[in-house]
Amino acid sequence: MQKILIIILLVISPTLLFAKIKHTIHIPEFDDNDTFETFSIDGSVTNFFNNPDSLNARPDFSGTAYNRYEMDIEFERKNLFIEGDIACLTDKDAQNSLTTLSEIDKDFTIGYRNEAIDLYVEYEHNAPTNHTITRSYTGVGGRYNYSTAVLGSQLNWLLDIEKVILNNQYGSRPDGTGKANMIYGFHLDYDLPGKFSFSTEHIVYTDDHKYYQGSEWDRLFQINYQISADFILFIYEEVDTFLDMQQPLQIFYGAGVVYEF
Repeated sequence: MQKILIIILLVISPTLLFAKIKHTIHIPEFDDNDTFETFSIDGSVTNFFNNPDSLNARPDFSGTAYNRYEMDIEFERKNLFIEGDIACLTDKDAQNSLTTLSEIDKDFTIGYRNEAIDLYVEYEHNAPTNHTITRSYTGVGGRYNYSTAVLGSQLNWLLDIEKVILNNQYGSRPDGTGKANMIYGFHLDYDLPGKFSFSTEHIVYTDDHKYYQGSEWDRLFQINYQISADFILFIYEEVDTFLDMQQPLQIFYGAGVVYEF
């Protein structure tokens, strides 16, 4: 069953590169070939080529993540939008590190979109394939989206503020401790010369009952190369930092390919 699922994900496989990095990259003209402008499916395969136990293979923080297979579906109709995401991790130490799934993450968002403002409800559920510890949360939030031209190139960015209203063991620090309360996000995409672009995302979490004092800061820096209207190659670095205690940084690198159907 796991091999069948992997094959499906490889064929229909998005750019949520890590469970806590939420927003896909959006390169201008990436959607030009869509038959339905209000419906899109993105798929991605990511390999963590330098991951010294910084990104684990399961929600209980065991194992070392090796590959990530992901599918992202977005639908928009008038002011309604729906986003769905499923992502699977494999364990570097498994007998078959390419096809043996160790974790399955699901994320579902439904919301109201009015020009540059999104209001939404989100549910995220992370579970290992052995069905031991699971982590999930439900949150309500708002996003502000902005696009402009800077030095002749397209610049897109968004601000995201989310309040966790139901929390099932979803941590507020890189080691899974604490209980996430607020999630603040910033995402930016900028066109570079040729077919290159740059993406960065920053996510700050606060611990239980705290609204402004951060406990975790995740930041991602990514270079994208658009092969065609539907294919993008990317390479990135992610750094996860403890903000309210002295603990080592968690740093890992990944590379992969995105395909839009």
